[in-house]
Amino acid sequence: MSPNAIEIYDEVEFYTNLTKLIASNPNVSKWMFKIDNESSSRGTALLDTNLIPVLTKMRKQYEFNDESIEKLYNILRKNVGKKAIMCCPQLYDNFNEYISEFTKHGGVIEGMPDSIVGYPCFCFDLQPDGSVADINSYEKIHLYNQTTGAYSTPQTSLAEIDVEILVNTVATSLFSKEIFGFVSIEFVAFNDPNAKDQVLFWAVDLNIGMNNVQSISIFLN
Repeated sequence: MSPNAIEIYDEVEFYTNLTKLIASNPNVSKWMFKIDNESSSRGTALLDTNLIPVLTKMRKQYEFNDESIEKLYNILRKNVGKKAIMCCPQLYDNFNEYISEFTKHGGVIEGMPDSIVGYPCFCFDLQPDGSVADINSYEKIHLYNQTTGAYSTPQTSLAEIDVEILVNTVATSLFSKEIFGFVSIEFVAFNDPNAKDQVLFWAVDLNIGMNNVQSISIFLN
């Protein structure tokens, strides 16, 4: 999974978690914020820390301690509102309004890799007896700023992955928690910075319930 913090309901908690994530993952330069009760990028904002020069320098040179973490926190409080990009800016007049909605409904912070290959997704129907049916895959096609403009099927970013093993692993975990029904898992696939021609992936979202792509796939099949 991507480095993340979940269930954030307070502005101080938001900046504290973001500070900890950046200090613990200095190689991750981009971060995504998502409001829990929104979908289709309506509650999504993006932060590229490369746009904050002093922060780029800190990420490259610092071994973070209590003093430098406090400095990092203050830099974020001062700059995030200026540099973050809201994917649906028509919904929020400014970042203060966005963060107010974020903390009101709860939200998550997720790391974003560089050199993204694609956004593959897998969906299936987890039966009451624990078996899996209607396995499908698709690829999200983003237009800009994490806004999905179309889908293609099947997914192609993770061509070498064993879909059955992946789906059954997730299904077993969900079933042990007494969760069943329609499920979709979203990933981000990216080039391994340390190995040529190697693609890695992070899980970024898990949704319970039938989505539009899943319903269309079942109808057409």
